[in-house]
This record gives sequence, structure tokens and C-alpha cells, in this order.
Amino acid sequence: MISKFRISIRLKHQKFLKNYQTSVFKSQTQIDYFFVK
Repeated sequence: MISKFRISIRLKHQKFLKNYQTSVFKSQTQIDYFFVK
């Protein structure tokens, strides 16, 4: 149970980093708005 939970969190984290990186390339203002919100 715990190992599966950790794996899912890791995958979600990687997905977030991927989306974050692409967003940075697309528009810096979107990132700023994301963190302000």
C-alpha cells in the first residue's frame, strides 16, 4: 500500500515538473500567476 502510494506521488510529481517546464518555455507570466494564485 505505502509503496504504491509513494510511486503514485512520484509520478504525479514528475508530471507536474514536466508541465511546469513546458509552461516556463511557453510563458513566464503564466508561471507567476500560478504561484500568486
